[in-house]
Amino acid sequence: MKGGGKGKATAPTTDFQTGIGSRDKQLREYLESEKHTEASLVVERAKITLPTSGKADGSVTGALTLHGVTRPAKVNYHIIRGSSDYRIEGDIELNINDY
Repeated sequence: MKGGGKGKATAPTTDFQTGIGSRDKQLREYLESEKHTEASLVVERAKITLPTSGKADGSVTGALTLHGVTRPAKVNYHIIRGSSDYRIEGDIELNINDY
C-alpha cells in the first residue's frame, strides 16, 4: 500500500470461524462459500494513516465484497510498523443479512 491508489485485502470464506462448528457450517452455507470463495475489502490508501515508526490506530470506510455483494463498511484498524513492513489488523461489524 505504498503511495496513493487503493489497497485490497482478501480472505477465503471457507476459513471463516465463529468458534461454534454448527454455526460455521451455516455461515458457509449462507455465504455459498463454494460459489463465492473469497471476501475482499478495498480502501483508499490516502485514508489510512501509516506510522513512520511504532503503531497507529484509526478507522476507514472501504468497499466490502461478501457473497457477491459489495457495500460500504467501516473498518477499525491497528497498524504496527516493522523494520521493513507493516502488520495490519482490523475489525468490521456487519449485519450478515445485508449480504
